[in-house]
Amino acid sequence: MTDATRPLLYGYIRAYLLTSHNELNGVKRRLAEFADGESYPLANIYVKQAHMVPAAFQALVDAARRHDVRTVVVPDVQHLKVLSPGMSEHLEHYAGARVIAATSAAPQSSEAAS
Repeated sequence: MTDATRPLLYGYIRAYLLTSHNELNGVKRRLAEFADGESYPLANIYVKQAHMVPAAFQALVDAARRHDVRTVVVPDVQHLKVLSPGMSEHLEHYAGARVIAATSAAPQSSEAAS
């Protein structure tokens, strides 16, 4: 029997783009629903707080490398647009992970989101 399990998926949210804790919880649920719908096991969601630059992103890169995670999901293209220039490329280069938006299963790049 062949194992058709998808590789692990991490989520990344910029919390300061959201208006409330309830909205953050809703976005987390949306990422979990996306992962479930795309048959990814969602291993963790990294949440960037404005006062913790760049702790969440660096933790994401480190964990993706350590656990061989190849895909990172963000809530929508807006979260891609605010990635500083080169952050998506940094994630891809150092961790081998692509970034996708939960609003689309197709890979997104920082250039495509601009």
